[in-house]
Amino acid sequence: MPAAPLVLHVGTDLALLNTRSAVLESAGMAVVRASNSAEALRLFTDADFDAVVLCHSVPPDQCRRIERAVHASRPSVPVLVLQSISKSTGAVRRIGNATFSVPPNPPVMLKSIARTATGHPPQ
Repeated sequence: MPAAPLVLHVGTDLALLNTRSAVLESAGMAVVRASNSAEALRLFTDADFDAVVLCHSVPPDQCRRIERAVHASRPSVPVLVLQSISKSTGAVRRIGNATFSVPPNPPVMLKSIARTATGHPPQ
């Protein structure tokens, strides 16, 4: 039986972070939570993550910092940036080599994260 995908989930809004992490865990993923960029970068170096998920609550400059560090260290690890409800396009968009913008719709979010964590691009 394959191991559960290991996801690093980063968010500064603890309620959103905990709720979304619980949703990911209920879908069979192993989730490590980080509430700021420094913690995320430290945790990223400590484990072999399959994907990194950034909540829209993380400021854009911190998202870019995390994305750059992840791809400098492990270019193949996908980074998914969750769109806010007010700014959602409703579709998954590629915003970098292995970086995707994902709408906050739970089924789309789960499918996108599950696909990228198992080596497939989101749809």
